[in-house]
Amino acid sequence: MLRALLLPVLLLVLHAGYVSAQPSCNLVLSGTVVEKHNSEPLYPVVIHIDELNLDYDTDEDGKFSIGGLCPGAYTVHLHTSGYEH
Repeated sequence: MLRALLLPVLLLVLHAGYVSAQPSCNLVLSGTVVEKHNSEPLYPVVIHIDELNLDYDTDEDGKFSIGGLCPGAYTVHLHTSGYEH
């Protein structure tokens, strides 16, 4: 009986340790994209993150917020018409 009880408890403990060892992907990258010369917000701007192969858009005020990021280095590109890449 003790052996039958020990195995599920051991598996539960190992599983809990594995879950807590996972990186916490709750970081947020946020900001406002503005024009260099007059600090006016730019819209629309597409923000591309190479490592995730995902695009995000700024709002009408040039603001963006990208959540659920894991710790690490990312390559970010901003694209909008009328500006060089």
